[in-house]
Amino acid sequence: MVNATDSIKKDDIDRAIRSNPEREKIMPTIAEQWKKEAFEKGIQVGIQQGIREGLPEAIELGLKLKFGTRGPKIYPNIRKIEEVERLRSIKEAIEIAQELSEIKELIE
Repeated sequence: MVNATDSIKKDDIDRAIRSNPEREKIMPTIAEQWKKEAFEKGIQVGIQQGIREGLPEAIELGLKLKFGTRGPKIYPNIRKIEEVERLRSIKEAIEIAQELSEIKELIE
């Protein structure tokens, strides 16, 4: 049937399915599983993208509320940050920061 390896090739799957007498039942099940996995991965990517886009906006609002007109001046540098965990840290730091310079340190 198929040798044990780290990867399975399409031909291996085709051969295994063709050799199985219940192949008519297997193929739809495999296709459904792949579609489900692709759908779930798409949802996860969408969620991450939403978080990635929403955090900078939350940070901008926090900067405005906490530091007034001075806060948004550092916003362009925040927009360049792509790491979600770093953005979360900045957002959380805004709440406890006493000075804008504390946030600037996290950005640089």
